[in-house]
Amino acid sequence: MKPRLFVALIITILVGATALTSVISWVTNGSVALSHSDASGVTVRHPEPSRPQDPVEVINGARTPERIPDRVAYTLLFRFLSNRRTNAEKNRARSYLRMIFGCDVCPESSITKEERAASLANIEKLLAVVKEFESQIQPFDTEARQTRIGGLNVDEAAKVKLNKLQARKEELVTRIIGSLANRLGPEGARKLNDFVSQQFKRRVKLHQENVERAITTPSST
Repeated sequence: MKPRLFVALIITILVGATALTSVISWVTNGSVALSHSDASGVTVRHPEPSRPQDPVEVINGARTPERIPDRVAYTLLFRFLSNRRTNAEKNRARSYLRMIFGCDVCPESSITKEERAASLANIEKLLAVVKEFESQIQPFDTEARQTRIGGLNVDEAAKVKLNKLQARKEELVTRIIGSLANRLGPEGARKLNDFVSQQFKRRVKLHQENVERAITTPSST
């Protein structure tokens, strides 16, 4: 009998006074369950604890960010920026993205008119990308939740279905990453990639029992 693979990924990001924690649990050979807990009070579903006899390696992005797959990091960033419904939520997302593309409220002397315009444009373009991600991944998330109604003890048919859904999610994220240079321009895509690689991944911790299965080849950007 194959040992159950279990990976939990936790990321904590602070945006002003707003804190968000995302938890990804890899179960049944790679299917993913994602839940959020943020200032709105959404409850996090905690993964089943690993058994004492199954030691868990922790990949700490603060020390080895290169070991965090690009696809995982971009997925978390897109999910973090998703589901912004009110103007206040959308403006907090824009404030966060200023760290990536530049400050549009800085003194005139510190940024040119062209740079300010490019920053504002890329912020809106990336929010459009996030909206597309949100709408396309939602059906997969819904189907996965329905398939996992029985919890972790799903049958083999459900496991196969979950694995296929996970593969489709990964294909979606890979396709979106590949489109960023065209949508944001080379300079905008470079700034985003630098932020993800040098800052965002450093806030990620990856807990795993099976390194080979959990760590996939990072997608090119």
